[in-house]
This record gives sequence, structure tokens and C-alpha cells, in this order.
Amino acid sequence: MFKKEGTILIKTGIKSNIYCIPIWWGMYHHTHNFLKTKNVWIGWDAFIAGNISSLLTNPLFVLRTRMLSGLYSDRISTNAVNMVKTDGVKIFTKGYMSTVVHNGQLSVIMPLFDWGKDNFSNKESKFYTYQIMVISAIAKFIGGSIFYPTEVIRSRIRQSSDKMKFKEEVFTGKANVKLCKYKREPNLDFKTCLDKPTEGLT
Repeated sequence: MFKKEGTILIKTGIKSNIYCIPIWWGMYHHTHNFLKTKNVWIGWDAFIAGNISSLLTNPLFVLRTRMLSGLYSDRISTNAVNMVKTDGVKIFTKGYMSTVVHNGQLSVIMPLFDWGKDNFSNKESKFYTYQIMVISAIAKFIGGSIFYPTEVIRSRIRQSSDKMKFKEEVFTGKANVKLCKYKREPNLDFKTCLDKPTEGLT
């Protein structure tokens, strides 16, 4: 990949993550802390907070998925305009229902993390930071592994140029996902990309 596309891979990855990840986590933590004060059941507070954050940021993650998949250039505003021209504003709702299912991992990860922090970490220890890192990694690994299939399905739906839905992808796997060797043309819309030959991508 680096031989063919060079450092633009890193540039695209950084840009697409900067405008998505901090916004999502900022919304998530604020909402999660609020729900905790309302004594929402443990696990459910994380799940609800995650879905509220995902609803508000879904358009950003649709754009991010397509940029990381190489379907567009690294120019965010141009990509957003091309997506609207091609599929309309509804494009930015793609993958939300699969995200709701995927966010089920939060109801596993967060309680598991809290339990691990309470039982296997010591704030007085000089290794406290590393303890938290290990606990976080284990909790994420367990929750992420259980719900990983939804991550694959969500990515396919967000890359599709048709009306593929979560249920259809689960049972048919027919999401219209293709890449083309012209993917780095900045003004290339998604449907045109789908019509281009795919030789040279291997």
C-alpha cells in the first residue's frame, strides 16, 4: 500500500480520525457521566450514551469510512459534497442501525473496565497507569471480539452505493462495495468509481 500510495495513507488516516474520534468521545463521556448521575443501570448507561453520540456523529463516520477505504481523496469538504451529489443527504444515515448493535460492546467493555479497575488496580502503585492500560486493553479485546462482525457489516453498508440495510447484509452479504484504481481522483464521485475497472488494485 505504501509503495502505491505513499504517505497520503497516513495523511488521510490522521485527518479522518481528527474530526471524528475526539467529537464522539467528548459527546460520549459527557452523556455517560450525566446518565450515571441519574442512576441508569450499569451497562445501559454506556450503551445509551454511545448511541446518542453515534447518532449525532454518524455523518462524520460515513465520510471517514469511505476515506479510509480509499474511495475518495483526502479533501474532506470535497468528499462531502460529492457524496451528497451522488446519493443525497440520506447517505449520512448509512450504517447507523448496525452502529446501534455494534455499540452493544460498550455494555460489556465499560462494566468490565470498571470491575477490573476496582479489583486489579491500585492508585498508590507506581504502575497504576500501566494497570489501567492493561485492564482497558483486555476489556476492549473481549467486547470488541464479541461484536466484531457488526464492525465488518457496518463498514460494508457505509461503503455501499445502494440501499443495503443491516438485516440484508447479515443474511445476504450483497453490499455493493467496489474499489477502483482511479480512487485518488479528487472530483470522482462514488458511482463513477463503481463503474470503473478494478484492475491494478491487487
